[in-house]
Amino acid sequence: VTALAKLNENKFASGTRDGYLTIWSIDGKELKSFQYAPSKNTKDETFSKERNKQRINCIAADKFGKPDRFFTGTPKFIQLWDSNTTQ
Repeated sequence: VTALAKLNENKFASGTRDGYLTIWSIDGKELKSFQYAPSKNTKDETFSKERNKQRINCIAADKFGKPDRFFTGTPKFIQLWDSNTTQ
């Protein structure tokens, strides 16, 4: 686990070096798991070691919008997700 954040009163999220995001219930039940993938439209620049390109470095709840949304940070991108749809 490389990142962990409480999303709301009922959920938290964890991220890993290989780009997996998992949404958990507050009592520890896995609700969803999916892998982050950079957009195919981005340049494949050398910006980090290959093993770290999908690494989830940080997760933060969206305090400005809906309570089920959250941000992830990877070596090159910040992405906004919805924990109900994983998009």
